[in-house]
Amino acid sequence: MQLNMLEAMNIYVNVVEQGSFIRAAEVLELHRPAVTRAVQNLEHDLGVKLLHRTTRQVSMTDEGEEFYQRCLSLLSELDDVRRLFSSTQPPKGRLRLDVPITLARAVIIPALGDFQNRYPDIEIVLGTSDRKIDLIAERVDCVIRLGELNDSSFVARRLGTAAMVTCAAPSYLAKHGTPHSIDELMKSHRAVNFFSNHSLQIMEWKFTVDGSIASIKIPSSILVDNSEAFLSCGLAGLGVLHGLRPSLAPFIASGELTEILTDFPPPPKPVSLLYPDRRYLARLVAAVSNAGGLGVLGPNAGLTAETAVSTPEETAEKMREEIRKTKKLTEKPFGVNLIPTPENDIWTPPILQVIKEEGVKAVVYTGYGDGAIITSLFNELKASGIAIIYRDINPTPENTRLAEKAGADIIVATGFDEGGTLPGTALGTFSIVPLIADSVKSVPVMAAGGITDSRTARAAHALGAEGVFAGSVFIGTEESRVPQSVKDKIINANGLDLLLFRTLPDYYRSLPGKLADKLVSMDKAGASNEELAQTMGGLRGLRIGMLEGNTDEGYIALGTGIGNIRSIKSVAEVVNELAIC
Repeated sequence: MQLNMLEAMNIYVNVVEQGSFIRAAEVLELHRPAVTRAVQNLEHDLGVKLLHRTTRQVSMTDEGEEFYQRCLSLLSELDDVRRLFSSTQPPKGRLRLDVPITLARAVIIPALGDFQNRYPDIEIVLGTSDRKIDLIAERVDCVIRLGELNDSSFVARRLGTAAMVTCAAPSYLAKHGTPHSIDELMKSHRAVNFFSNHSLQIMEWKFTVDGSIASIKIPSSILVDNSEAFLSCGLAGLGVLHGLRPSLAPFIASGELTEILTDFPPPPKPVSLLYPDRRYLARLVAAVSNAGGLGVLGPNAGLTAETAVSTPEETAEKMREEIRKTKKLTEKPFGVNLIPTPENDIWTPPILQVIKEEGVKAVVYTGYGDGAIITSLFNELKASGIAIIYRDINPTPENTRLAEKAGADIIVATGFDEGGTLPGTALGTFSIVPLIADSVKSVPVMAAGGITDSRTARAAHALGAEGVFAGSVFIGTEESRVPQSVKDKIINANGLDLLLFRTLPDYYRSLPGKLADKLVSMDKAGASNEELAQTMGGLRGLRIGMLEGNTDEGYIALGTGIGNIRSIKSVAEVVNELAIC
């Protein structure tokens, strides 16, 4: 595709999103005639009309809407490529964010100065409202929402929980008295209530009563649909308020409002970041959800510390703590699991520094099929003599070739079942391995089943393991339905020291053909050891058997997996001997 076509597509996207040729020209720092000409040339080249133009607004035709979506997809892929080869660059771009008015006033806006200092190349378009935003229709990139979410089609990131408070103006309490129980509140008092959309259905109030959560509705003196009116009515003495502490705390401190019912504290309200599943937004959204970003997670927001997202430095120190717990249990070599997400750039310098300082010998980098393999991360790990295992869920040949080129020592493929709910011994895993194995020439390709927690490094040490690997997966099925003779054949075919199974009855009832039945049937039909092993997941020369277990004892290193690994004498031999099943 010609470069001027890509430029024209970017211009077109900006015209659509700005709703104006003039505003698009200002954003792109172009002359308006150049913007107009670019869109006209697109329409000429494509042979279709993309936009309806009036003196006041611009709207898309049906063809224009389809072309806009294609442009977004293509430009996001291009952005992925740019980020792949410039991963050390800070995030930049425009982010359209919608926030409840209370949080915007009390938390977000005061923190914008610090945010701009940290992310000077991100332009925030901040919308404030208390209504439910349609992210797609209104072209909003992400929203911060209060309360439980039901938008299953979007990506949700729980930021924390905001404290709630019940209060009233002194003038209201002087007239109506101060309630001392929930019953008294319901029988003798009136509230300033929020209503939902246009249904006039009021929102419930929640209190902690005798250790349980009670949800009630207080009769209204007035109903409002935004937080500015809510606060004004409360200050005017029109009713009791039940709202966010960060917003109401200054008025309680000044005496304009009085906190009541302190023996029945409201439970905190969840605060979440919600955004469409658009990959090119990942780093921008990460900046907002980061604790050092817009301040949403700071103490002024009233969020609980245990649910707030950590800074990279805090995450790194937590990783160091878990690694040192493992060191106390065994002196064997061990690895860690890195799972990058849009909310947590797990490959940040503080975390890499901890990995190097604590003597980690291997890293599993888990990708989710988005192609964003961080080449600079792999280079840095390799320079420090750390083995790299690239693990991908539903990988593509393109991603695995990229992992190979970036320097991965082992590639592990994990498939999903048709429901997409559990990674495991779904047939998807088995079909993926041959597909990607043909595309990767120099790196071993392994299959993986469901993720399991470890029984602890202590168990591996007791088994005489020569290495501890935190971050592995296993092939699972129902143990009780597989005869020991079949297990022995699989163990022998792969040179395993140990093979344990995990029972997942709810999952395996939905698995077509049931792997356990298939293994038994194959054995009765005279299948070879190698054929049985292949059915367990396309395994190739494995040297590790996994332990099933749980995290109750607390001795895990970052959460997953322990293996009995043979003859590890150096990092080079970790690469040669370490595999995952």
